[in-house]
Amino acid sequence: MLREEVLSRECNKRRQVFAVVNDLYASLFYHLNHTWKQQHKTITDSGLFLKELEVLARKNVRMLLHNFEARLESQSEERIITSNGDKDLDFAGIHELEEHHD
Repeated sequence: MLREEVLSRECNKRRQVFAVVNDLYASLFYHLNHTWKQQHKTITDSGLFLKELEVLARKNVRMLLHNFEARLESQSEERIITSNGDKDLDFAGIHELEEHHD
């Protein structure tokens, strides 16, 4: 993607390359995970879905980065609210996760 100059504008804007590439890959993995769970994708969907993700990355870099940054901000706010409240965090064990998939 760097060779195709897809990230050039963002790299020039931030004056960084590594951080932009890192943010792009993080945003791609976030989008993959979020979409996979929401749309209940399966392994049979993976080939087409990864191709769609690649096209999305080439055409909508700004949107991907913006959505990821927005999610990070909202997650940060949620942590502040949770840490200030009296709520306990619930963590699931592996055996609990497997029960939900059956």
